[in-house]
Amino acid sequence: MYCTHCGTKLDNDAIFCTSCGSRVENSPSVSHVNKEKVYYGEEANLRNFMGTASDSILKSKFNVFALLFGANYIGFKKMYLFSIAWTALVSVVLYYNPFLAFLVNLVLYILFSFLFNNIYIKYAKKEIKKIESSDNFSELLVKKGRNSVFGIFLPILVFAFCLIIITYING
Repeated sequence: MYCTHCGTKLDNDAIFCTSCGSRVENSPSVSHVNKEKVYYGEEANLRNFMGTASDSILKSKFNVFALLFGANYIGFKKMYLFSIAWTALVSVVLYYNPFLAFLVNLVLYILFSFLFNNIYIKYAKKEIKKIESSDNFSELLVKKGRNSVFGIFLPILVFAFCLIIITYING
């Protein structure tokens, strides 16, 4: 099935177009359509990229998940470089001064709980811009965005790798 407004290929059970946000002509559930908000353009793209958490990320200045889970949550949102940098920094500092590592980690948790949503929105816009001219934009939008279970475990792997390297270097 294709969107009659923009021509994007859609799932057969789609209610709204994942690209332009238009209501699909032959949608299976009209009663469901009336309850949904319709988003267009950049906001529709951001919401499709972010997935189910888009409301809280777009509307809130504070992110409780960033506060509770830190680098793991950042990895979960596919912001791998931020997650790796955070974990590597704390790992190196931990090896030399555990108390300082605790303070650095605490500051990062607090900072990211307030800054994460804005950083993630900028990240999402940048990623969307990279793929917006591709033929399979709506598929890539969902694939590049959303969440990654791998990202949850990435900080653990980086931490272990950093400690192995530091231990090897220091004999």
